[in-house]
Amino acid sequence: MRSQHLHIRNCSTSTNPTPAGRRYVEWDTVHNRQVIDRELLQNEDVINLAGFVDAAFQNMAYDLHEEYGRVLTSICDNDPKIRRNFTNSVFAGVTFNLGPQACTIPHTDHLNIPTGWCAVVALGDFNADEGGHLILWDLNVVIRFPRGAIIFLPSALLIHSNTVVPEGQRRYSFTQYTAGGLARWVECGYMSQKEFLQRGHVFQRTPQQRWEEGLRRFPRWNTWTSE
Repeated sequence: MRSQHLHIRNCSTSTNPTPAGRRYVEWDTVHNRQVIDRELLQNEDVINLAGFVDAAFQNMAYDLHEEYGRVLTSICDNDPKIRRNFTNSVFAGVTFNLGPQACTIPHTDHLNIPTGWCAVVALGDFNADEGGHLILWDLNVVIRFPRGAIIFLPSALLIHSNTVVPEGQRRYSFTQYTAGGLARWVECGYMSQKEFLQRGHVFQRTPQQRWEEGLRRFPRWNTWTSE
Protein backbone atom coordinates (compact mmCIF):
# COMPACT_ATOMS: atom_id res chain seq x y z
CA MET A 1 0.00 0.00 0.00
CA ARG A 2 1.08 3.56 -0.58
CA SER A 3 1.87 5.90 2.26
CA GLN A 4 -0.22 8.79 0.99
CA HIS A 5 -3.65 7.81 -0.29
CA LEU A 6 -5.11 4.44 0.54
CA HIS A 7 -5.42 2.15 -2.48
CA ILE A 8 -4.34 4.90 -4.81
CA ARG A 9 -7.01 5.46 -7.39
CA ASN A 10 -6.46 4.84 -11.05
CA CYS A 11 -7.41 7.32 -13.68
CA SER A 12 -7.87 6.01 -17.19
CA THR A 13 -8.08 8.35 -20.11
CA SER A 14 -8.67 7.02 -23.56
CA THR A 15 -7.09 8.32 -26.74
CA ASN A 16 -8.69 7.62 -30.08
CA PRO A 17 -11.58 5.69 -28.51
CA THR A 18 -13.31 3.16 -30.73
CA PRO A 19 -15.85 0.42 -30.02
CA ALA A 20 -13.24 -2.19 -30.92
CA GLY A 21 -10.52 -1.06 -28.54
CA ARG A 22 -8.96 1.78 -26.56
CA ARG A 23 -5.49 3.03 -25.84
CA TYR A 24 -4.96 4.21 -22.29
CA VAL A 25 -2.56 6.88 -21.14
CA GLU A 26 -0.28 5.66 -18.37
CA TRP A 27 -1.53 7.32 -15.19
CA ASP A 28 0.80 6.05 -12.46
CA THR A 29 3.44 8.78 -12.55
CA VAL A 30 4.33 11.39 -9.95
CA HIS A 31 2.93 14.15 -12.16
CA ASN A 32 -0.34 12.35 -12.82
CA ARG A 33 -0.84 11.46 -9.16
CA GLN A 34 -0.36 15.12 -8.26
CA VAL A 35 -2.91 16.15 -10.89
CA ILE A 36 -5.40 13.56 -9.65
CA ASP A 37 -4.90 14.74 -6.09
CA ARG A 38 -5.20 18.43 -6.91
CA GLU A 39 -7.82 18.44 -9.64
CA LEU A 40 -10.03 15.51 -8.63
CA LEU A 41 -9.65 14.38 -5.02
CA GLN A 42 -9.70 17.96 -3.74
CA ASN A 43 -12.46 19.12 -6.07
CA GLU A 44 -15.49 20.19 -4.02
CA ASP A 45 -17.98 18.73 -6.48
CA VAL A 46 -16.19 15.38 -6.55
CA ILE A 47 -16.02 15.32 -2.75
CA ASN A 48 -19.75 16.04 -2.53
CA LEU A 49 -20.47 13.30 -5.07
CA ALA A 50 -18.40 10.81 -3.07
CA GLY A 51 -20.33 11.73 0.06
CA PHE A 52 -23.68 11.40 -1.71
CA VAL A 53 -22.73 7.92 -2.93
CA ASP A 54 -21.63 6.98 0.59
CA ALA A 55 -24.95 8.16 2.05
CA ALA A 56 -26.85 6.14 -0.55
CA PHE A 57 -24.70 3.11 0.26
CA GLN A 58 -25.46 3.43 3.96
CA ASN A 59 -29.17 3.80 3.26
CA MET A 60 -29.36 0.82 0.91
CA ALA A 61 -27.02 -1.62 2.69
CA TYR A 62 -26.35 -0.53 6.27
CA ASP A 63 -24.51 -3.68 7.41
CA LEU A 64 -22.31 -3.72 4.34
CA HIS A 65 -21.54 -0.02 4.77
CA GLU A 66 -20.56 -0.64 8.39
CA GLU A 67 -18.15 -3.41 7.38
CA TYR A 68 -16.50 -1.22 4.75
CA GLY A 69 -16.14 1.54 7.31
CA ARG A 70 -14.63 -0.84 9.84
CA VAL A 71 -11.99 -2.08 7.39
CA LEU A 72 -11.00 1.39 6.21
CA THR A 73 -10.91 2.90 9.69
CA SER A 74 -8.81 0.00 11.01
CA ILE A 75 -6.22 0.45 8.28
CA CYS A 76 -5.99 4.22 8.68
CA ASP A 77 -5.79 3.97 12.48
CA ASN A 78 -3.01 1.40 12.20
CA ASP A 79 -0.92 3.55 9.84
CA PRO A 80 -1.33 7.33 10.31
CA LYS A 81 0.59 7.99 7.07
CA ILE A 82 -2.33 6.61 5.07
CA ARG A 83 -4.99 9.10 4.02
CA ARG A 84 -8.45 8.31 2.78
CA ASN A 85 -9.29 9.40 -0.73
CA PHE A 86 -12.40 11.05 0.73
CA THR A 87 -13.10 11.64 4.41
CA ASN A 88 -16.83 11.32 3.75
CA SER A 89 -16.71 7.86 2.18
CA VAL A 90 -16.11 4.33 3.48
CA PHE A 91 -14.81 3.14 0.11
CA ALA A 92 -11.04 2.68 -0.02
CA GLY A 93 -10.54 2.99 -3.77
CA VAL A 94 -11.80 5.16 -6.57
CA THR A 95 -11.51 5.08 -10.35
CA PHE A 96 -12.07 8.07 -12.62
CA ASN A 97 -12.76 7.01 -16.20
CA LEU A 98 -12.51 10.24 -18.14
CA GLY A 99 -13.69 8.89 -21.44
CA PRO A 100 -14.53 10.79 -23.47
CA GLN A 101 -16.67 7.76 -24.39
CA ALA A 102 -16.09 5.49 -21.41
CA CYS A 103 -17.10 1.88 -21.86
CA THR A 104 -15.87 -1.50 -20.66
CA ILE A 105 -15.66 -5.01 -22.04
CA PRO A 106 -17.32 -7.90 -20.13
CA HIS A 107 -15.32 -8.47 -16.96
CA THR A 108 -15.41 -9.02 -13.22
CA ASP A 109 -13.50 -6.91 -10.72
CA HIS A 110 -12.11 -10.02 -9.07
CA LEU A 111 -9.83 -8.12 -6.67
CA ASN A 112 -12.75 -6.35 -5.00
CA ILE A 113 -14.43 -7.68 -1.85
CA PRO A 114 -16.45 -10.61 -3.27
CA THR A 115 -19.36 -10.22 -0.86
CA GLY A 116 -19.49 -6.47 -1.37
CA TRP A 117 -20.59 -3.73 -3.70
CA CYS A 118 -18.87 -1.22 -5.88
CA ALA A 119 -20.65 2.03 -6.68
CA VAL A 120 -20.69 3.34 -10.24
CA VAL A 121 -21.90 6.82 -11.21
CA ALA A 122 -22.48 7.65 -14.86
CA LEU A 123 -21.50 11.18 -15.88
CA GLY A 124 -21.25 13.16 -19.09
CA ASP A 125 -23.59 14.32 -21.82
CA PHE A 126 -25.19 11.40 -23.64
CA ASN A 127 -28.57 9.95 -24.57
CA ALA A 128 -29.14 7.00 -22.25
CA ASP A 129 -31.57 5.47 -24.74
CA GLU A 130 -28.78 5.21 -27.30
CA GLY A 131 -25.87 3.94 -25.20
CA GLY A 132 -24.19 3.63 -21.83
CA HIS A 133 -26.39 0.70 -20.74
CA LEU A 134 -25.08 -1.60 -18.02
CA ILE A 135 -25.12 -5.27 -19.02
CA LEU A 136 -25.15 -8.00 -16.35
CA TRP A 137 -24.24 -11.02 -18.42
CA ASP A 138 -24.86 -13.72 -15.80
CA LEU A 139 -28.40 -12.46 -15.28
CA ASN A 140 -29.15 -11.67 -18.94
CA VAL A 141 -30.14 -8.16 -17.87
CA VAL A 142 -29.57 -4.84 -19.65
CA ILE A 143 -30.10 -1.73 -17.50
CA ARG A 144 -30.62 1.81 -18.76
CA PHE A 145 -27.94 3.89 -17.03
CA PRO A 146 -28.47 7.65 -17.49
CA ARG A 147 -26.02 10.32 -16.37
CA GLY A 148 -26.25 11.13 -12.67
CA ALA A 149 -27.54 7.66 -11.77
CA ILE A 150 -25.79 5.41 -9.24
CA ILE A 151 -25.69 1.64 -9.53
CA PHE A 152 -24.40 -0.61 -6.75
CA LEU A 153 -23.36 -4.07 -7.84
CA PRO A 154 -21.27 -7.03 -6.62
CA SER A 155 -18.69 -6.43 -9.31
CA ALA A 156 -16.40 -9.24 -8.17
CA LEU A 157 -19.16 -11.80 -8.75
CA LEU A 158 -21.14 -10.65 -11.78
CA ILE A 159 -19.73 -10.33 -15.29
CA HIS A 160 -20.62 -6.82 -16.40
CA SER A 161 -19.90 -4.26 -19.10
CA ASN A 162 -21.50 -1.19 -20.61
CA THR A 163 -22.39 -0.23 -24.14
CA VAL A 164 -20.72 2.48 -26.19
CA VAL A 165 -22.39 5.87 -26.55
CA PRO A 166 -22.78 7.28 -30.08
CA GLU A 167 -20.05 9.35 -31.69
CA GLY A 168 -20.15 12.97 -30.54
CA GLN A 169 -21.63 12.12 -27.14
CA ARG A 170 -19.57 12.00 -23.96
CA ARG A 171 -19.72 9.52 -21.11
CA TYR A 172 -17.53 9.36 -18.01
CA SER A 173 -17.74 7.22 -14.90
CA PHE A 174 -16.87 7.60 -11.23
CA THR A 175 -16.47 4.30 -9.39
CA GLN A 176 -15.78 3.59 -5.71
CA TYR A 177 -14.87 0.18 -4.31
CA THR A 178 -12.77 -1.65 -1.72
CA ALA A 179 -10.24 -4.36 -2.55
CA GLY A 180 -10.67 -7.70 -0.87
CA GLY A 181 -6.98 -7.70 -0.03
CA LEU A 182 -7.53 -4.81 2.37
CA ALA A 183 -10.08 -6.79 4.38
CA ARG A 184 -7.67 -9.73 4.41
CA TRP A 185 -4.85 -7.42 5.55
CA VAL A 186 -6.93 -6.36 8.56
CA GLU A 187 -7.98 -9.93 9.39
CA CYS A 188 -4.33 -11.02 9.29
CA GLY A 189 -3.36 -8.36 11.83
CA TYR A 190 -1.97 -5.86 9.30
CA MET A 191 0.32 -8.29 7.56
CA SER A 192 0.13 -10.41 4.42
CA GLN A 193 -1.60 -13.76 4.55
CA LYS A 194 1.73 -15.42 3.74
CA GLU A 195 3.43 -13.80 6.74
CA PHE A 196 0.39 -14.51 8.91
CA LEU A 197 0.60 -18.24 8.19
CA GLN A 198 4.40 -18.35 8.40
CA ARG A 199 4.16 -17.00 11.93
CA GLY A 200 1.90 -19.89 12.84
CA HIS A 201 -1.28 -17.89 13.21
CA VAL A 202 -4.65 -19.52 12.57
CA PHE A 203 -7.75 -17.85 11.13
CA GLN A 204 -10.65 -17.65 13.54
CA ARG A 205 -13.14 -18.32 10.73
CA THR A 206 -13.22 -20.92 8.00
CA PRO A 207 -13.60 -19.74 4.38
CA GLN A 208 -17.18 -21.05 4.46
CA GLN A 209 -17.97 -19.04 7.60
CA ARG A 210 -16.38 -15.94 6.11
CA TRP A 211 -18.46 -16.35 2.96
CA GLU A 212 -21.72 -16.86 4.89
CA GLU A 213 -21.05 -13.81 7.07
CA GLY A 214 -20.43 -11.76 3.96
CA LEU A 215 -23.65 -12.92 2.33
CA ARG A 216 -25.65 -11.98 5.42
CA ARG A 217 -24.53 -8.37 5.02
CA PHE A 218 -26.27 -8.09 1.68
CA PRO A 219 -29.67 -6.39 2.02
CA ARG A 220 -32.80 -8.33 1.12
CA TRP A 221 -35.59 -7.03 -1.07
CA ASN A 222 -38.07 -7.18 1.81
CA THR A 223 -35.73 -4.95 3.83
CA TRP A 224 -36.40 -2.12 1.39
CA THR A 225 -40.09 -2.82 0.74
CA SER A 226 -40.98 -3.01 4.43
CA GLU A 227 -39.61 0.45 5.26
